[in-house]
Amino acid sequence: MLKTILLLVCFFTQTPHVSYMGAECFPEKGIIKIFLKLNYDDFKFDYRFTIDDDQNFLPSGEIDTAKIFVSRYLTDKVHIFADDNNLKGKLTGIELSDGELKMNLQYNYYKKAKHFKVRNTILGNLNKNQSTLLIFKYNEFEEGVKLTPEKTEQIFVVK
Repeated sequence: MLKTILLLVCFFTQTPHVSYMGAECFPEKGIIKIFLKLNYDDFKFDYRFTIDDDQNFLPSGEIDTAKIFVSRYLTDKVHIFADDNNLKGKLTGIELSDGELKMNLQYNYYKKAKHFKVRNTILGNLNKNQSTLLIFKYNEFEEGVKLTPEKTEQIFVVK
């Protein structure tokens, strides 16, 4: 845990365009929970470019249309694989506060999977120095990596 905290401190003090992605596996349930945190203005630009949608919506509101469009955006930008199976995710929460957009997703997978690949291209075309800190957790296994527009995915092998 200390390594993760140090990695977070180094990461957020060195890169001006950062986002955070946490992935936690619950093998007893066959569920992966994803947490995303990114700058809302950067997200709006990338979202509108990706989805070609100029609607002005409040992500924290009860507007189903916004959730549908954001889900479509996330389906295009975030891919989770378990043993080479591309998983379907579901947006379970979205919140806007202090200029940051926070989103929660949930993926179901075969409980015995041991190879996981996380691909994240959110904001990748927006800034050449965009980085995403990805922390992957599976029981006692925890690893943090930095994703960039050049390095968009990471494979994790758990035991």
